[in-house]
Amino acid sequence: RIMPVHLRNSQSENVSLIDGSVLVNKPFGSAMDALAGRPVHREVDRRFVYIDPRPDRFQSIKEEQGQPVGFFEAIFGSLSVIPREQPIRENLDALDQQSRDAERLGQIVEGLRPEVDRVVEKLFGRTFFLDRPTPKRLKSWRDKAQQAAAESAGYAFHSYAQAKFAGIIERLGTLAFKAAPGLALPDCRAISQELRAELGARGLDTLSAKSGGASETAIEFFRTHDLGFRIRRLRLLTRRLTREWQVDPEIPEDALDLARSEIYKILSLYLERDKHVATGSDFAHLANNVLAEPGRFLDFLAERRALPGVDNKAEGMLAEALEQMPKPLRRRMLLTYLGFPFYDVTTLPLLRNEGLTEYDPVKVDRISPNDAQSIRPGSTKFLLRGTEFYNFGAFFSRHYRENDYIWGRLHGAERMVDLICSTLGTELEHSRCVHFKRDAFLAIIDEEMEIGRVDKSLLETIRAEIEQKVV
Repeated sequence: RIMPVHLRNSQSENVSLIDGSVLVNKPFGSAMDALAGRPVHREVDRRFVYIDPRPDRFQSIKEEQGQPVGFFEAIFGSLSVIPREQPIRENLDALDQQSRDAERLGQIVEGLRPEVDRVVEKLFGRTFFLDRPTPKRLKSWRDKAQQAAAESAGYAFHSYAQAKFAGIIERLGTLAFKAAPGLALPDCRAISQELRAELGARGLDTLSAKSGGASETAIEFFRTHDLGFRIRRLRLLTRRLTREWQVDPEIPEDALDLARSEIYKILSLYLERDKHVATGSDFAHLANNVLAEPGRFLDFLAERRALPGVDNKAEGMLAEALEQMPKPLRRRMLLTYLGFPFYDVTTLPLLRNEGLTEYDPVKVDRISPNDAQSIRPGSTKFLLRGTEFYNFGAFFSRHYRENDYIWGRLHGAERMVDLICSTLGTELEHSRCVHFKRDAFLAIIDEEMEIGRVDKSLLETIRAEIEQKVV
């Protein structure tokens, strides 16, 4: 599985292996880049988990300050340490800012809810919630709500429309940029400029109508290309189904489960559109020619994405799901679905990232000796042996490798228990968490005793510590 070609050619025994960090030692940045392309399809507790075996490295440096640097220390430091370190402060700051934006978005939406509910009820009348939802009615209600939100926004609508427009262009430009590495562009800005110029020539230099709201040309453009709006609307529904309506005694849990399942199915229809478009040689060819023929690229996307057709399918699924819901849940779903344009007009211009469609923060967890203190408290230098000789100590001693291997398993197990316990809505009793850790620790020791990878005297020593301290 790891080296299929060498295995097939019976050459696996002659392959030399090298630490992957020599070639790629900045995985945190890659994981950050992947975050935007991994939107959730179901309820999740999103975490970044990273391993840091030497969290005390900077403390060690501080302790050694004032000592002269020797000849060999300088050589090993330049060859071994510096290239293998990745500063992650900027990445953590970016995650923190994204989490703050998500939290702020949730607070704004929650504060707007009473007013938006009142406006939607006034727009449609209280009796409309008694009507049986059908795909045709949903489309009519949706169009009416979107037009009302645009007209009631007044002067603010222009900034909202421009934010939507810019976000769509950037999304389309990014699609082309990723599919056309042969253009050798540093980013998607040049592509976005060409797309904007083409759309301006098609009458989209102005998005607002004289009477208020969006112009007919803008409405058609948003209907054809505004994938982000559809995703944001469904994200709001999933948030309320998973976070806000669970405590309502009027809504049975099985009804919420069914509604969540259906909304995530609908959401997946939209999340898959860009993947559907990006497959095939036709798209790659048009992406490589987007600077010369932006119009053909836009027309191809409109045809392949077919968002109005997806809307029809999605609203058919939503109408069927609403029909099965109890009246209190159906009413709340409709208020949120039809009220979303009012939320979006207010929140989108405030967000720096048009693609911010999730309302929950991304949490960060570290696995390190300093965070796993149940068995043997202490920092890295008191537990690990491979940190000696500029982190190459384990290369020269099997005893060192066995020691660091078993502690790595135990620390990883402890932090996984901590992480899982932290996902619960209510705090777990400390004694139960300790019980889970003890079971995991002893299971690891038993397995290693049977396999024989680690010196048994070391395992017995650690087992005695577990039985004495982890209680």
